[in-house]
Amino acid sequence: MDYEVEVALGDGRRARVGVTRKRVKNLNLRLRSDGSLAASVPVGTSRARVEAFLERHAAWIERQLARRERRLEADGAPRGSVPLWGRLVSAQDAGTRDEEALRALYRRELADALPALAAKLAERMGVAARSWSIRDMRTRWGSCTPSTGRIRINLRLAAYPPRCLEAVVAHELTHLMEPSHNARFHALLDAWCPGNREATALLRRPATEVAQRAAGCGAVAGGKSGPDDQVAASDGAGGQDGLATVGGSNGSANQVAAAHEAADGVAATGEADGAGDRAAAKG
Repeated sequence: MDYEVEVALGDGRRARVGVTRKRVKNLNLRLRSDGSLAASVPVGTSRARVEAFLERHAAWIERQLARRERRLEADGAPRGSVPLWGRLVSAQDAGTRDEEALRALYRRELADALPALAAKLAERMGVAARSWSIRDMRTRWGSCTPSTGRIRINLRLAAYPPRCLEAVVAHELTHLMEPSHNARFHALLDAWCPGNREATALLRRPATEVAQRAAGCGAVAGGKSGPDDQVAASDGAGGQDGLATVGGSNGSANQVAAAHEAADGVAATGEADGAGDRAAAKG
């Protein structure tokens, strides 16, 4: 994410949208299943044009947020709850009044949990990273640069059960032994973290659904991604491995390539600079 834009909604609320510059032709806006809003825009698009684009689609954002709240209520999730370590907690009690506060909570939680877990797994596996960092990543749960020993972990893992964080940490440490996702890599990972496949299966689901199932409330969707999920590739560019968010096909020893961005829908797309935007919103 390169920067954030606040959008005023008709109901008096303000929504934060994370904006990322990418090699894309159109301006795209998504509401993700965790309730966050993300826009991808062509490199070189001015901030003023992005802000105008988002303002034109403020009504879509408001409708999608309302639809998400209704769906969560129908599924039994208490309104105003957020997922934390695989459980639903009160957003008010957690002090998460908005997306920025939720990210801050996840960062604090991960900062508390990661050092001891990383040290335990590093000692068990006989490898050690040179540095660990916590990032808000949109397409990866973790990434490792084997040549430098640097590992990055997605702060949103704090929304999932602790075993998911353990699986991602073990995954990235395994890359210090085997950089590629080949049969040897998966054999090593299975040996050091036997539950990694089950944890990755949980990461294919939105955190709220995982927490709902743990609480035994409401109907939870099946294991496949919904029809509106957006798919992106995690290709490890720049010499970095990346464990894709909502990972790839774990049944194959040679595939950890697909990354589902778990979006509820694409709000709108725009032509390249100079052309008029066209709405493609759902809902």
